[in-house]
Amino acid sequence: MRGALSKLAPAERNTLEIGSCLVLSVLGLGLQLGQWPMWSALVAAVGYLVWVLFYAEVTVQARRRRLTLASAATSNPPAPQPAHEHCAA
Repeated sequence: MRGALSKLAPAERNTLEIGSCLVLSVLGLGLQLGQWPMWSALVAAVGYLVWVLFYAEVTVQARRRRLTLASAATSNPPAPQPAHEHCAA
C-alpha cells in the first residue's frame, strides 16, 4: 500500500489519511460508546473503500485532463496566419 501512496501528491495523501482517521474514529466511538452492532464495521469499511476508489478516480481523471491539455498546448503550436492581400506591400 505504501507504493500506491507514494505516487500521490502530498495533498491527496493527506486527504486519504484524514478520511481514514475520521472513519476509524467514528467507528471506534460508535462501537464502544454507541454500542453499534459489529456488522457496522463492515459497512464502514465498505463505505470507506468506495469513497477512496471514487476519490482516486476523480483525482486520476483530473490529472489526466491536465496532462492532456498541457501536452496538447505544447504539441500543437498556433498555426502561422496567412498573409492578407490587402496587407501586402
